[in-house]
Amino acid sequence: MKLPVFKLFKLSFANVWQNRQEWTRLLFAPWVVLLIGELLLVSLYIKTGESLYLPEANTFQTKVFWLQSAFSFFVAMIASAQMTINSVRYALLEEGGNRWWTLPLNHYFAKMMGYDALTFLIMGLTIAATWGITFFAGASIGIGGAAISFPASFYTPESSLLTGIYIGAGSTSLILAIISMFYVATRIGLYYIFIVLDKKCAFRSSWRLVKGHMGRLLGLTLLIMLAIHIPFFALTSAVKFITTSPFVTLLMEVIKNLFATTLVTAVIAKAGSLVYQTLAEGKAVK
Repeated sequence: MKLPVFKLFKLSFANVWQNRQEWTRLLFAPWVVLLIGELLLVSLYIKTGESLYLPEANTFQTKVFWLQSAFSFFVAMIASAQMTINSVRYALLEEGGNRWWTLPLNHYFAKMMGYDALTFLIMGLTIAATWGITFFAGASIGIGGAAISFPASFYTPESSLLTGIYIGAGSTSLILAIISMFYVATRIGLYYIFIVLDKKCAFRSSWRLVKGHMGRLLGLTLLIMLAIHIPFFALTSAVKFITTSPFVTLLMEVIKNLFATTLVTAVIAKAGSLVYQTLAEGKAVK
């Protein structure tokens, strides 16, 4: 059974819009947690008066800056895990849409946080391993081939062959690393569904379920991300064009993070639930 990408895309957005009151209620509590994390960054900016992205010196103030930034990121991870759990439980099981305050601090939350951390680790290892192996292999083959084919020019000090080989090998290995990252991320990407359903081996279950459907699932995910982020990006870019105030720019980034993250989580959760029902349960998408 092929995944009907555009139908799933349309149904996911339609469900979130038609049931927006229920989605608002079930995402409200995690949204407040996310808001706290974002307000930590805003307060840090007001307190230090420094750029959030380029601290100027290795001072105690800068260390506090990065510590509070890391804590804000951790709070955002907590909020994201809670949003995902609430979203999937409503999208798949129709639970939680009648309550305003639902913070799942239970074994689902612990598993989600653990799997989220493992996902970051797996992505990092995938990129590092793919880049390292392909760069070493490409550079070795290139250097060996050049030394044999152009022995006169290869060993001269002014030869640019070696630089070209390194650049070529580095560029190629980077592209392959990004491709492998998307491949692995998509194959294990439905792990959150299996966590909420209390299934064992969420990564392996997702890997098996997505087999043969990786391209369509990746396309669906990218479509949803682009459909949500492009309007927010256009809005923040327009504000940056109108004003050069760093605080206003920061405020727009906070607003974008709050609402884009929430909307992406809801739509992706509904889309993932429809994909699961289509592939695992054999339910046709109507």
